[in-house]
Amino acid sequence: MEIRKISKSVLNLFNLSFTDKKTELDYLIYYRKNTIKHIRVVMLISLIIFGLFAWLDYFLFPELSAQFIQIRFYFVLPFVIFVIFYTFLAPKLMRLQLITALGVLVGGYSIIYMIYLGGPEVNLLYYAGITLVFFFNYDFLKLRFQTASLIGALLLAGYFLVAYKINVSTEVLVSSMFFLVSANIMGMVSAYFYEKLNRQFYYSQLIVAEEQQKTTENNLRLEEEVQKRTANLAKTNTELIIAKEAAEESERLKSVFLATMSHELRTPLNAIIGFSEFIISDEFDSSENEMHAQIINKSGLDLLNMVENLLDITLIDSGQIILKKNDFLLVEFLADINYIIRQERVNLEKEAIKISFDAINISSDFYVHTDKNKLKQILINLLKNALKFTEQGEIKFWCEEITIGAKQMLKFWVSDTGIGIPKSKQKFIFDVFRQADDSKARKHEGIGIGLSVVKKLVDLFGGEVGMDAEEGKGSVFYFTIDNYKSEIKSSEPQKNDLLESMLGRYNKILVVEDDSPSYNLLEILINRWGFEVAWAKNGKMALDMMAENQNFDLILMDLKMPVLNGFEATKQIKSLYPNCIIIAQTAYAIAPDREKALLAGCDGFIAKPISAEKLKAVIEQFVPISDRIKH
Repeated sequence: MEIRKISKSVLNLFNLSFTDKKTELDYLIYYRKNTIKHIRVVMLISLIIFGLFAWLDYFLFPELSAQFIQIRFYFVLPFVIFVIFYTFLAPKLMRLQLITALGVLVGGYSIIYMIYLGGPEVNLLYYAGITLVFFFNYDFLKLRFQTASLIGALLLAGYFLVAYKINVSTEVLVSSMFFLVSANIMGMVSAYFYEKLNRQFYYSQLIVAEEQQKTTENNLRLEEEVQKRTANLAKTNTELIIAKEAAEESERLKSVFLATMSHELRTPLNAIIGFSEFIISDEFDSSENEMHAQIINKSGLDLLNMVENLLDITLIDSGQIILKKNDFLLVEFLADINYIIRQERVNLEKEAIKISFDAINISSDFYVHTDKNKLKQILINLLKNALKFTEQGEIKFWCEEITIGAKQMLKFWVSDTGIGIPKSKQKFIFDVFRQADDSKARKHEGIGIGLSVVKKLVDLFGGEVGMDAEEGKGSVFYFTIDNYKSEIKSSEPQKNDLLESMLGRYNKILVVEDDSPSYNLLEILINRWGFEVAWAKNGKMALDMMAENQNFDLILMDLKMPVLNGFEATKQIKSLYPNCIIIAQTAYAIAPDREKALLAGCDGFIAKPISAEKLKAVIEQFVPISDRIKH
C-alpha cells in the first residue's frame, strides 16, 4: 500500500505527534496493540544476552565478577522480567512506553555503575556496552523517537559524569564520547524516521479506512437508492400499467359513448325525419298521419329528455344548479309521481307490471320544504330506470322519516323485480356514461346518465344514495334528503294586484322572435286561444311597435336576436312601460339564463321546445285564456 506523506498541519515534525488529539490517542492505542508482542520478544532476548555477559565479567574481571553478577541478576534481570510480566498483566498497557523505557535506562545505568566500580580499566572495555544499549534502545526495542531520545541523552550524561569521576584519561574520554555521541545521533535519526514512517503508514491506513467507510456508506446509500429506484420503478411500472389499462378503458368507454350517443340521437331523429316525410308526402290519410304525428312527438320528447339529462350533468358539475325550495304536501307529491310513472308504463306497453307506492307513517297534511322539481326528477329517473329493466312483476316506491345519528331525514326507496345488476358492475353504476351492459348487443337502450344525475342531485340535497341488487332478482335503490322540514301546514297562493289589473285588457299578444318556424308555432297556438298576434323580428322592432301601440296583454320575448337582443329589449321596455308583462321564451334553458332573464325584468320564463300545455300554463298565470279557446 502506498504510504501518504503527512503535512505539518496533521503531524508535528518536531516531536512527531498528531495535531489532532483524538488521532494521537488512537495512534498510541494502535502503537501499543501492534508492538506488544515485539516488546515481549525483545525483552526476552535482552534477558538472555544480559545474563550471558556475566561470563564475560568473570573472564575479564574475576575480582569484580561477584559485584557485577549481583547487579545483573539481583537488579537488572528481575526488572526486565517485571517488564515482560507487565505486558501480560496490565489490561490497557497505558504505561507500557514508560515501563519499557525504564527497563532500557536500568540496563544502561547498570553498565555505567559497573564502570564506576571498576574504574578506567573497566571503562576501557565496557563503555562499548553503552553503544549496545543505544542499539537496543533505538533500533531493537523500537521505542518512540521522543522517549528513545530522552533515554539516550540520560545515558550519555550518566556515562560522562562517571567517566569524569573515575579520572578516565582525556584521550579515552574524548574517543569514547565521540563514538557514543555518534551512535546516539544515528540511533535518534533512525528512531525519528522509523516512527515518522510508522505514523505515515498509520495515517494512510486511517485515510484508507475512512475512504472505505465512505465507500461502504456510499455503496449502502447507492444500494438503498437503487432499491428505492427499483421500488419506484416497479411502482411506476404498476402505475403505468394501471394508467394504460385506465386509458384503454377510457378509450373503450369513449368509443362506446360516441357509438351510444350516435345511436340514441339518430334513433328518435330517424323517426322524426321519417314520419314527418310521410306527413308531407300526402300519401297517407288523416288517421294515419295522426299516428305519425304522435310518433314524431314521442321521439321529440325522448330526444329532449336526453338533452336535458346531458345539460343537468354539465350544470351540476359546474355548480350552476341551485336548489329552489318551496312547501308542498308529500302525499300529493307521491300521488303525482305515481300518475306520471303509470303513464310511462303505458307508453312502454308494460301495463302488466304492478306499480304501488306508500308513505310510511306520513300523514296526509305532512308538508315538505325542499326543491320539488329536483326531488321529482330523482324519483322519476329511478322509476323509469326500474321500468326499463323490468319485464314482469312489481315496482314499488315508498318513503318514511328516519333518524341517522341525531339527524332527522326523509328516505325514499324504489324496488323492482327486474334483471338486477351484476356484482362486478355495481361499483361504477352511478358513474356518468357507464352502464351495466355497454355491449352493442345489449337489449336496453340509453346513454348511461340517469343514475349519475340521481347521484349528483342527491349530493346537492345533502343526502346519500345507495343500492342493493342481485343479478336476475331485481334491485332496490334508496336515497335520503336533509333539511326537508316545513314550518307551515297550509298555504294559499297570493295574486299580484298589478297583474290582476292587467288581465284581459287588449286580447292581443306581441311575439318577439327572429326564427320564422318558432313564430309560426306560437301564432297557431295563440290564435287557438282567441288572441290576436303581432310579430316583431328583433328587440328594436318591438320597441318601435310599443311606441306606436301599447295595446298588448303581454309580450313573448325571445332572448337571442340580432340588432337588439331580448335582455336589452326587456330592460328598455320595462323602463318605459313598467306595467307591461314580458315572458321570456328561449332555447337558453339553463338556470343562469333563467335568472338573467328575470333580472332583466321578465315576469315569466318558458324554455324551448315549447309545448301547448306549458305555454298555456305560463300565459294563464297572467291572462285567463280558458274561455277564449276556439273549439
